[in-house]
Amino acid sequence: MSPSRDRNSQSERLLGSQPPAYSTFRAHSDNDNNERVFCYVNNDQPPTEVQVEALQIQRSIEFYRIFRYAIVALTIIICFTVSLPFVFKEHCGGKQHHHHSNLNFTDSYPAPTSCPELTPHPAPHPPTSPKFNNIPQPGSTYVITEFNTKNVITYDGGSVNLAGYRGSSSQHWTIREKDGWLGFTVAPDESIRYLGFAPWPQGPTLRCYATEHRFNEMFAVVKREGDGFRVFLRDGDGLKPLGKNGDGNLARVEVSDIWWGFTKVD
Repeated sequence: MSPSRDRNSQSERLLGSQPPAYSTFRAHSDNDNNERVFCYVNNDQPPTEVQVEALQIQRSIEFYRIFRYAIVALTIIICFTVSLPFVFKEHCGGKQHHHHSNLNFTDSYPAPTSCPELTPHPAPHPPTSPKFNNIPQPGSTYVITEFNTKNVITYDGGSVNLAGYRGSSSQHWTIREKDGWLGFTVAPDESIRYLGFAPWPQGPTLRCYATEHRFNEMFAVVKREGDGFRVFLRDGDGLKPLGKNGDGNLARVEVSDIWWGFTKVD
């Protein structure tokens, strides 16, 4: 007979196969060893030493049984964990091999081709006339050229026209700035004159006799995508381009395709 059965028989002899129907399961503290024990008692009397020993034997049997079940469960978990990767590899590897064995790249799929060469975005062409593309900056002096004819804006005694460049001071325009607006000045006789327009009697034609930077002498310059710039004059709260009127004179016009080059001279 096994030790566990001997212990079970011994506990049954000590406690009986079943506790009495009127018994209760109570806790009792042993003052000698401060241990808390549980047993079936028929009254409020403390358990005997035999009953305590039998209860301890029964607990040992239960602990052994639980420990044995835990060992078996842990063994099963370890075996399953170790074998799972091999089963998964064999199963998936077989399916993958079977799947690829039916592929026919020559029939079902186009033959692989080399990666197409990437065409870089073309860089913008450098200006064909770098001397006409100097950004106008306040305090610097420039020659202002009509790009189509290569004539330059020239001061002529209060009037303004286009003429061939001859290096005269009347063709050198200094940039001024006021409230974010640009102004162009010339100093033919050591007195500063602002380029602007006279609204009458011939419409907003260009003139150069103002000594102050006022509304009619305020310009805006915008860089074109290619060479040169567009030049605008104020018109109320808006802008209108610098061009030529019906008489061929420089004026503020409604629409113009003329563009201008700025060449720094100092």
